[in-house]
Amino acid sequence: MTPAEVIAEVHRLGGELVVIEGGLKVRPAGILTPELKRAAQEHASEIKALLAECDPASEVLAILGRLKGYTLPASRMPQVGELVARLSHALVKWDDGEPVDEVDDPHQICAALKSFEREVIAIGGEFNCELAEAVILIENAFPGGRLVGVAPRMPSATLKGYRGIEG
Repeated sequence: MTPAEVIAEVHRLGGELVVIEGGLKVRPAGILTPELKRAAQEHASEIKALLAECDPASEVLAILGRLKGYTLPASRMPQVGELVARLSHALVKWDDGEPVDEVDDPHQICAALKSFEREVIAIGGEFNCELAEAVILIENAFPGGRLVGVAPRMPSATLKGYRGIEG
């Protein structure tokens, strides 16, 4: 098998090859036949080079998919908020301190997401294959569904009668 054939076969099986921290990974885990796994190992450097040549849109989608599989220590959540704010700022065009439009350059978006992923790793983010596989299973079972929703904060008056569960 050629490196391109390996990538195509993984996609045909419903999987994806990605480069994480310099290593070639497949998700979901366990989809590779022994023959396909040997071919992927044999051509790993060429496959990584091919994946690096992908168009920015494909790379952006791959990064977004990976980001769903990261876990972070709870103590790092304030830093994640700062990272998200910087990412948001990088993806918006500004004029005199006011947002005027979204960035539409795929290379700029890709660079911003790559930087975000590196920073997530730097503050202790770890890619969790089991979590990533669970996300894929859920997304496949509920197309268009959202795993996490953000609700606006409720005014404290609305919370009367509720009791915290943490103590």
